[in-house]
Amino acid sequence: ELKSGNQEIVVYGDFPATDLNKPVNLSLSLKDESFGLINLFTNALDWRDGKGSVLVRLVGTPRKPELEGTLSMDNATVYIPSLKEVMSEIDIRGEVFTNKVNLAYLRGKVAGGNLEVKGDMDLLNLLPSFLNLEATGQNLLIRYTMPGLLTTQTAIKDANIRIKGLVDQPVITGKVVLGKNGETTFPFLKDQEDLSSSSEIKSESSEAKRATYLFGGLKVEIPEEYWLHSPIFDIP
Repeated sequence: ELKSGNQEIVVYGDFPATDLNKPVNLSLSLKDESFGLINLFTNALDWRDGKGSVLVRLVGTPRKPELEGTLSMDNATVYIPSLKEVMSEIDIRGEVFTNKVNLAYLRGKVAGGNLEVKGDMDLLNLLPSFLNLEATGQNLLIRYTMPGLLTTQTAIKDANIRIKGLVDQPVITGKVVLGKNGETTFPFLKDQEDLSSSSEIKSESSEAKRATYLFGGLKVEIPEEYWLHSPIFDIP
């Protein structure tokens, strides 16, 4: 049992400590506020609040372990440092296997709009390594800075995209429809202060490394009421 205050991870069952070829049968249980213990193991997200349950069984042998289990969350809130965003009203249903997590759905509110994700995440050493996800979003306000390349404040009216590849270098395809009155500045020829995050959360002193996003066949529909700025052109 791992415990911190009223948060606890409970593990029970049989583990053959002296013979690694004998069967293992362990169950791991995590519920509700105990999800806060996730913060001890990763800086990819900061659990804030909500209800949830994870029940995972470890079977096989210590040399060839196998995982199987379920996960769920209801009305949860997390902070995602790499995006500088709070995601709230999160509902999740999924299954955990030896080499992947299958998301039946992940729904929540982020950047002022709605987001839904489903698909698979391969696991490597119990950490996500490879993504194969479908995501849809409506009415999202994205404020993002890619140092040296662009700064954008863009409303996304509708998005239907596919995310594949490595977690720290995902490839994004699909279609995005931008909303009106957005703007993107290309500051590579002049200094430009970063836009603030679309969350009210202040920047952390130590931030998670941002992923490098690759775009392959992504279609972007831009309305007439959209501005592109740089020292050498100004559109419209």
